[in-house]
Amino acid sequence: MKKTIIILLLIPFALNAQELSVQSATKIIWKGKAAYSSYSPEGTLELLSGKLTLKDGLIDTLNIVIDMRSLEQENKQLQDHLLNEDLFDVELFTVATFTLTEHVNIL
Repeated sequence: MKKTIIILLLIPFALNAQELSVQSATKIIWKGKAAYSSYSPEGTLELLSGKLTLKDGLIDTLNIVIDMRSLEQENKQLQDHLLNEDLFDVELFTVATFTLTEHVNIL
């Protein structure tokens, strides 16, 4: 699963030597999975910023910031559930930050 996420994150980045960064607003497609059924909802989020550093065939650093208020899902009842205090509480937590904690081999 980690490799799939990394591949999706590489697409919107522009190359500048060994450092990659987001150049414009980018949508992330997410996919959920129900614990006890085959239900797999999908939706989008907007990436506010991101920076990726490659070093010796490794992803050395990765930091992304996501606008949680931008969460969209076609089922409005599910979208409201995800946005409210039941789950992400986007009124209180407007952004989500992901920071890679271990180097990832990409070769």
